Amino acid sequence: MRRHAVVDRQPDGTWTVAVPALGVRVTGATEPQAWAGLSPAITALLDDPEGRRRLAAFAADHAEEDPELANVIDLSVTDALAPLPRIDGETLERAVDGGDPILVVFWSDHARACRDLGPELVALVEELAGRVQVARLNVDEHPGAAATYRVRGLPTVVLFRYGREARRIVGACSRHELLAALAPALP
Repeated sequence: MRRHAVVDRQPDGTWTVAVPALGVRVTGATEPQAWAGLSPAITALLDDPEGRRRLAAFAADHAEEDPELANVIDLSVTDALAPLPRIDGETLERAVDGGDPILVVFWSDHARACRDLGPELVALVEELAGRVQVARLNVDEHPGAAATYRVRGLPTVVLFRYGREARRIVGACSRHELLAALAPALP
């Protein structure tokens, strides 16, 4: 990350570290304090869908020249889906049996396609708000649920209605492609 940062000593004696491509700028009383503030500032980008998109794009663009950015990419796998509530196998079974529509994303920290789909899913969830419940299930933590629901590829997005599977989409795709595939089965 250091090669992408701009470090300046301010007239008042404080230090500023900025990563212009990410829109991140932190100040500290000393240069090490400013550097120490950079990590939380970058991590804060993960709390915002646009910030996650900027961070993932930046990391992907620079990962070959800066191997340290591979950690940022790995971090964004999990956090790209952070706005979606987690669900386990038992809770999923109860939700499906309940009959209300639920869209479930079967995912893994280790699948690049899951990271790629994350921002698209978050945007889709905002679009479907109030129409369908959405949750994510980590197949590494709940392999039994993945087997029960015949998850063979990642990510797998399944819409359940009336207690059974209504639609299944496997692999990364755009929000528009997801919506088009799900639309006939949505309430």
